[in-house]
Amino acid sequence: MRELEQFSDYFSGYIEEKEVVLYYADTREIAHTYEFETEEEAKKFYQLCLNVAEVAEEVPEKKRASVHQVFINESLKNVQYKATTYQ
Repeated sequence: MRELEQFSDYFSGYIEEKEVVLYYADTREIAHTYEFETEEEAKKFYQLCLNVAEVAEEVPEKKRASVHQVFINESLKNVQYKATTYQ
């Protein structure tokens, strides 16, 4: 397992091969995993998560995690992936 990277006060995660794992502070879920068909798709998604995190810094603190999740889920509409949420 790769070392966890802390991106902001509300969001952290890592990428390992075809899988991206995200953790959000102050949510009921422990983790969200996204498995892609290729490593390239995983890398693009991971970079998108980082970019969205920068944009989410502009919204109120309590809404950042949910805004981040909405943005990334919208970006995955036409992508083949498997998502798992751990609670």
